[in-house]
Parts: sequence; structure tokens; C-alpha cells
Amino acid sequence: FIGMIPGLIGGLISAIK
Repeated sequence: FIGMIPGLIGGLISAIK
């Protein structure tokens, strides 16, 4: 779960950009 958080954040940033 902990390692999953950075992936979600990175995905959101990539989606926004």
C-alpha cells in the first residue's frame, strides 16, 4: 500500500500534465 501511493500521485501528475 505504501509503495502504491507514489504511483498514484505520479499518475495524477502525469494525467494533469
